[in-house]
Amino acid sequence: MTADMAHRIGKLFGNGPTLWINMQKAIDIWDAEREHSTDYAKIQTLEIA
Repeated sequence: MTADMAHRIGKLFGNGPTLWINMQKAIDIWDAEREHSTDYAKIQTLEIA
């Protein structure tokens, strides 16, 4: 979903582009987590001393 397409669909349905961009963002994050979860698990979180 591009910003342009989100504007067009948001205008068509009357709910604006933000909803459509947020749905795409959620799918992108979900896909990345499924594909790279083992890589992400190897990354240590920094701790403030």
